[in-house]
Amino acid sequence: MYRLTPPSPRRPRIMLLIRNLSGGGAELVVESLFTEFDREILDVSVCELHGHGEKAIALAEAGHTQIFSLNPTGGRLSVPARLSRLWRLVRTQQIDLLHSHSTDALADAAACRLLVPRVRLVHTFHFGNYPHHAPTHLRLERIFHRFADQLVAVGFGQADAIARTYGIERSRIHVIWNGIKVRDGQVDHGLLSPYVGSGKVLIGTIGTLIPQKGHADLIAVAAEIKRLGLPALFLVVGWGPLHGELAAAVRDHGLADTVVFMGWVKDAATTVLPGLDIFFQPSKWEAMSMVLLEAAVAGKAIVCTSVGEARNVITHGRTGFIVAPGDIASMTQALATLVRDRELRDALGSAARQDVLRRFTADQMVLQYTDLYRGILGIEATRRN
Repeated sequence: MYRLTPPSPRRPRIMLLIRNLSGGGAELVVESLFTEFDREILDVSVCELHGHGEKAIALAEAGHTQIFSLNPTGGRLSVPARLSRLWRLVRTQQIDLLHSHSTDALADAAACRLLVPRVRLVHTFHFGNYPHHAPTHLRLERIFHRFADQLVAVGFGQADAIARTYGIERSRIHVIWNGIKVRDGQVDHGLLSPYVGSGKVLIGTIGTLIPQKGHADLIAVAAEIKRLGLPALFLVVGWGPLHGELAAAVRDHGLADTVVFMGWVKDAATTVLPGLDIFFQPSKWEAMSMVLLEAAVAGKAIVCTSVGEARNVITHGRTGFIVAPGDIASMTQALATLVRDRELRDALGSAARQDVLRRFTADQMVLQYTDLYRGILGIEATRRN
């Protein structure tokens, strides 16, 4: 007789929900979670609510499956139509746990859970300026956070602000820092060649041109650096609604030879960032900046503002310089110091890289989320070596 072996238990099926998998910090987190989870432990998929984002397309072209879109042709579905498609997808894929990463994803996941009560729900907040959120987002989060088995913040300050905004017990919000996937940089030499040979120190920033990112302060700092006669060139990577206004300010201040708008650049963290000398982030607010982690992993000297989790990522004077938001004088002083001292730039960048590789990798983030999922589903926690 043959001895029958009991079948292995089915892997828990996790679905990551997001508006679409395009650019941005939340999208980078979802991409890392999707690609880095141990497939022997979890069966992971991604569902985009609106169209196919560039990251989803790239993942599909690289051979990844389990990427779904409720409306692959783009545009917007009515809420009932979207919920109907999500409900059918959750049932046919036998999903055990939904993990939402945007406000509308939280609302849809909560409604879906009402229809399929066995499904568990985790929600990660990525917005970093509570309570100053759009009224619609505040209203939806205030209602639907109650349906989550676990709420996750990406930073301690963010968690405290969320708790105050919605009257949530702080103990209900678990903090899991964002983690960065280390990628080999392939500098676009054709794109950077006009600037690398300029004889100037390259100071760069990467981000959408919106008030949050503090580009107006960057222009003010650039004017001061030019007034000091320092050989520096500011490269602004990104696009957004403030482009016209910011470009006009550069012209008005006579900074055409000091500030260059490079526009949107695909994979800027690997094609542009490694070619910079200094990374500058003058943000007004953040939750936990992914591009700050990318700059540290790239070994860049960093000047950033004391927002979000910056003080947990950067140690002032050892792995970079941290200044108050809007403090033009301090920003100027920090950048001037780095422009003048290449050895200091190298030392700070090397220390920042070592710190981030020790504390903020995608692997560490994935392990924490894996343990969180397994705890909610009543499965033994992941064993660590």
